[in-house]
Formats: sequence, C-alpha cells, structure tokens
Amino acid sequence: MRDLVGFVVVFAFAATGCTQTGCSGRGAGVGQTVPRQISDIDLPEGFAAFVFYGGIPAPDGIVVVSDETLYVVNEWGPDGPFVVRAARGGTYSTDDALSKIGRPLVGPDDLEAGAGKQLFIADGQARTVFRLPRSGGIPIPFVTRETTGLDSFNPFGVEVVPPSFDGPSVDPGDLIVADNAYGTGRRLWAVNQATGLPTVLAQGSVFEGGPLRAEFGPDGTLYVFENFRPGRKSTRIVTVASDGTVTPFVEDIPARGALAVHPKNGDVYFGCGTEVLCRVVSGTTTPEQFASSVGSFQSLEFSPSGLSLFIGAVDRVIEIRGDEQTWGAGLQCDDGTQAGYDSATCEACVACSAKGPCRQCNAQSCQDFLGCALSCTDVACTADCADRYPAGAHLFGQSLVCGLCDKCPNNCGFPPPPFWCDSVGLPCVQNDECTGSQVCCRAGGPFMLGACVTQAVCDELRARSN
Repeated sequence: MRDLVGFVVVFAFAATGCTQTGCSGRGAGVGQTVPRQISDIDLPEGFAAFVFYGGIPAPDGIVVVSDETLYVVNEWGPDGPFVVRAARGGTYSTDDALSKIGRPLVGPDDLEAGAGKQLFIADGQARTVFRLPRSGGIPIPFVTRETTGLDSFNPFGVEVVPPSFDGPSVDPGDLIVADNAYGTGRRLWAVNQATGLPTVLAQGSVFEGGPLRAEFGPDGTLYVFENFRPGRKSTRIVTVASDGTVTPFVEDIPARGALAVHPKNGDVYFGCGTEVLCRVVSGTTTPEQFASSVGSFQSLEFSPSGLSLFIGAVDRVIEIRGDEQTWGAGLQCDDGTQAGYDSATCEACVACSAKGPCRQCNAQSCQDFLGCALSCTDVACTADCADRYPAGAHLFGQSLVCGLCDKCPNNCGFPPPPFWCDSVGLPCVQNDECTGSQVCCRAGGPFMLGACVTQAVCDELRARSN
C-alpha cells in the first residue's frame, strides 16, 4: 500500500464523510451516540434504542412475527416460566401468558416459530423441546430424552432449516436443536417437524463446548454459539455445513449465549462481554464492538425487514432501530452499466458502498489506521501509519478495492469519461487521459475529489491489499 496510500486515504475520506473529528454513517466508530429513548445504552451514530416490551423477567427466547409483534419465552420469574405474545409499547401481566405459567416448562432457553403456526421451545432444564400453538395452551413434549435415546439431552437452542441448507442428515424444514450435553455427548440435531424424529448432524469433539444457539444467515450459513470450553474462560462461534463439517468462525469470546444474523447482509451479532454486543461484518473475520451498557442479555433476534434488532435484557425487550443505510442492508450503489448506474458521481457511489457492501473498514483496526492517516500531509507519513497499523491498512485497502473497482467502476473512471482528483504526489498526466497506473489530476483544494481510476490502478490496489 506504500505507493498509493496517499491517494487512497484522500479518496476514501472524501467519499465516506470522515474528518479528523469522526465519520458519518455506517463507518462511524462505535461509541458515537445520538439522542435516543434509552439513554444508558451506547450505540453507533444513526441508531436509537427503545423499550419494546417491559416488565418481563429473564426474556431468554424471542421470535419476531412482524416489526410490531413478537413472541417471548422467559427462563424464570416470580410466576415461573411462560410464553407471551408481546406488542410494541406493552407491559407484561400474567393475563398475557399464552402457556400455562410454570410446569411443564422448567427453565426454557430459546423459542422458534415452526410450520402450522407452532412455537417450539427449547428447555434445557426440562431436557425437552416443547411444542405450543401460537394461539396458546399447554406446551406438549416434542423432542425428549426418550426420543433421542440419551439421558444427557440438554436442548438450549432451536432453529428452522431454510431451503438452501440440505445434506445427508438434514432437510429443509427440519428443526436444528443445539444440545448442550456434557462431555463428548454434545450434539447438533436435525429434527423432522412432522414426526419429531431426531438425526445427529454433528457431534462430539468437533465442538469444543456444548452448542447453545443456532442461527442461519441469509445465504444459508449455519452459525452455532458454543458454551464455555473445558478449562478455559472463553467460548467461540463456529459454522456448520450441511454435511456436518464444523469450522471455527470467531474464537475466544469472553461471554456466551446470544446470537443473531442480519437477514439482509449477513452481519453476525453476538454477546461478547458483560453487557456488550459485538458484530462481525459480512465479508470480514474481525469482531467489532457494536453496543455497550445493554444490560445482561441472553437473546437476540432481527425483524424480517432487518431494520430492528430485539434484545431480551434483564426485565424488558429492547428494540435497536436503524434504517437500511445504518444497518448496511440491501444497498445497491451501482448496477454495473455505464448508462444506468444508481449513483450519479464517483463520490456518491463510493460513499454508498462504504456504508453497504464495502464495509471492511468498520473494524477498530481500520479506524485506528484512518485516525493516524488523517493527521498526515505526505505519502511518507501515511505509509508510516500503514506500518503501525498493518491490519487496519489491509482492511482499508480492501474497502477501496471494493468501492473503486468492484462496485463503482463505471462512475469512477473506467471506462471513460475520466474524473478529476487533487494531486497527492502520485505520477500524474495533465490532460484528460489516464495512462497505465497513473491518475489524471488537476489542481484543487484538499479533499476535492474525483478520479480517473484505470483498470491498472485497480489491479495494483488489489495486489497490494491481498
């Protein structure tokens, strides 16, 4: 990145709205807050927190029916565990309970919506997955120690298999049951919704800790949050393929339990410490802090639109609201044709891409690199920043390749017509044509952006960011 770093720093900051005092939009550093309804939760800029439903003790499982309505199961409380249909702005009373308060539920941990308007409840303490109609009633045992043939059966999480997940031991429509059994008995089950018959998808030493939560991404990737590993004060998230292959995803997480995947962009959100919510942006592997001071929480769930994240925390369900831009959901910044691109200028397209599909620079390491590079006035200084923060410079280079070369090539200079950029010390020709790896420049003030980016420049950027 050493030769081109001066150019790309100027380009990226002009495009994403970053200054020496901070950044706007999805690229904002975690901790920048705006006025919100719950003042004690630290959120990135562009998000707000609200109490969606109050007065419910220990909300451990959430199923979202719509942006206005969801189902919640609590683990314990003065009245015992129960399932409730929660509406925006409501407060719990025993009259709201859909299930018989107390037994047969003992200590439910998760909730999922299945076929035929059924709710499935994973109850680790009862060693049972229960079935309950959405209209209410008494939960009925569906998967038990008897049906699995294992006395150690300890179900903590339940999830429905999407159409894109099909393998030798699992079919679309099955229930994935995360079995936090002890020792080598820990398993991930695939359970037929019609028969209740379980089949092992993955088991034993492929899991370092017992599976707790299972969540599917929009591309069909199955993420599993494990329990603490024996002899270690950390846990991890893994991915599980339809053939049962287990691959580490995030290691050494000092917390357990809560997991959700954005339904549009595939970002992974999870509890990562005391009252702290983290995420891994899709296409990256480095966790970043998203929110803090959330309160103790064990459940996360997105709305189908992806515009709200619901958190079961202490004695309330919290809603984190954003929009498509702040969540980075479904942004399409260039349609790939010169005549029909969505963003009229290079700057607008790259700015859009930085908040959506090119979000590699959201990680703290990248923000550290950019914070250093902003104080520089020459290429040598920015190169030194790249040496000090190599991981951040790498992510930054990937972001630039994504925006300049993958998402916005038509409106950033190739094919013609060229755009103009301020000279930042790179070889430059003073005419309207780009040659080789050169950038076509015309004098201008700081951060006056526009660039003629050739395929050769993109090839060089891509090589340096790999």
